[in-house]
Order: sequence, then structure tokens, then C-alpha cells
Amino acid sequence: MGIGSGLIMLGVLGTTLIWKGVTGDVMITPMGSKIIPGWMYVLAGIVLLCLPLLYIFIRTEAGKSFFGM
Repeated sequence: MGIGSGLIMLGVLGTTLIWKGVTGDVMITPMGSKIIPGWMYVLAGIVLLCLPLLYIFIRTEAGKSFFGM
């Protein structure tokens, strides 16, 4: 499994988490209360979507000069 497939998997997982948070499909206890609020799913999904973008940015010339590589 290469870097590209890992980036795709992060993108799919991030999109899935955002979708679950927006639609309210979150984990609940047997009593019916939410274990993790929906906004946390959305926030985690956004972070996971930013990781591949950060990797792509670091690989460009602008990213290398920005980070001093």
C-alpha cells in the first residue's frame, strides 16, 4: 500500500465522519444519550481531510520553502 492509497483512505474516512456528524448517525448508549456529539465527528473529519492536503502542500516547492526544507 503506497502513499496515494493512504491519502485516499484518509479522505474517505474524513468524508464519512463528516457525513455521520451532519446526519446524526453517532454512537449512542443503551439509554439513548450520545457518546460523542455530532460536531466532534465533523471536526475530526475536517482534520482528516486536511492531512492529505498538508502532505501535498509539503511536497510542492512552495511548501518546501515554507517549511525550510
